[in-house]
Amino acid sequence: MAFGLYVGKVYFPFYQTAIYLFPEIGSQAYWTLAAVGAAIVGLVIYLLIARFKTAPRVTGGILFFSVNIFIVLHLVAVNSALIYERFIYIADLGIFMTFFGADQVNESWKGFRKYFVPLFIVFCAVSTVNRVQVWKNSETLWTDVISKTPKAADAYTNRGQYFAGLGNSDRALADYNESIRLKPNKPDGYNNRSIIFFNRKDWPNALSDNLNVLRVDSTHTDGLVNRGAIYFNMERYDSAIYYYNKAILVSPRHAKAYYDRGAAYYKIGNYEQSITDYKEAIKIIPDYADAYAYLSLAYVQLGKFEECELAILSSEKYNPQSAARQMCSNEMIHKGNVAYQSKDEAGALMAYEKATEIWPQNAEAFYDLGGIYLMRKDLAKAKFYWLKTLEINPSHAEAKGWIQRMGGA
Repeated sequence: MAFGLYVGKVYFPFYQTAIYLFPEIGSQAYWTLAAVGAAIVGLVIYLLIARFKTAPRVTGGILFFSVNIFIVLHLVAVNSALIYERFIYIADLGIFMTFFGADQVNESWKGFRKYFVPLFIVFCAVSTVNRVQVWKNSETLWTDVISKTPKAADAYTNRGQYFAGLGNSDRALADYNESIRLKPNKPDGYNNRSIIFFNRKDWPNALSDNLNVLRVDSTHTDGLVNRGAIYFNMERYDSAIYYYNKAILVSPRHAKAYYDRGAAYYKIGNYEQSITDYKEAIKIIPDYADAYAYLSLAYVQLGKFEECELAILSSEKYNPQSAARQMCSNEMIHKGNVAYQSKDEAGALMAYEKATEIWPQNAEAFYDLGGIYLMRKDLAKAKFYWLKTLEINPSHAEAKGWIQRMGGA
């Protein structure tokens, strides 16, 4: 069936589409394709047997085509597509070999060929230009498929992903809904729709669709990771870790599963395990800038500032826009604030100083240092740090106010 359709699309490249669905067994399309395919296979076998010696270029071309197509035939159905046009590119060379060897079968072809071949080339060129318009982007491509094959669930899924990438979640959701309606036992539609609900913070619907993903395929790694992410955002960190564990069991080299689990361990204060997971993610993806960034933050919590700086540098190496330095510096400000509220003036001072060491452009850290020295009645140092604050952030209202109270710069 597929063999015949491949041959037919070479000679009659009409009604082309990116997805050719398997026809429903017993339908008219099924029997038509089966009959045409059988006839073409029969013709191929006849030519190979009857003309092997007298028309070697024809039979050689047929053999070349047949062998290359056989490699990609769906002897066992692995998805919903019957054929893929891109698989025919190399095999087509065999078909064109038959064009230039057909005079070995019939002498009159020589005269006919010099008219037919140029016309066929022009026809193919025009068809190619038209197809290029269809392949302009994913919306035009999958809309074309849907117009010709309305039951192609994968086309709705793929177009939905395109719309989601553009931030058009309403159109994406509509396509995912249709994909699920057409193929309720495929996980991809549910998984993609779950992500839409996740981005909308609609946790009940996100969980419901994710449950359908895992009902269809309990080892769906992305589904397991996404379920962990839903629970993470619901602040149910133990449940998140449970599903990240399952994802890692299924796919031990899934970097994002380790990264996400590291974040969950961080949230529950298990910084050592968080560091272990971030390092594991980095082993799998050595340029994982975000993993380095949050690794540096975990080191801050353990007071390992040398390791923190190395992680920050690695994050900045792979992503010059990394916010790792700012994150770690701000975390030290937070620690300083906690110490200050606990009347631990020395601890607050140490934390604010470390914040400025990590990120010398953190105006808020210098402002807080000024506050500590004001408490100590060291007005010169307080003024120094507030002036430093204004160097970095000239619009810092509080620093301006204190400088004015102290008689200006």
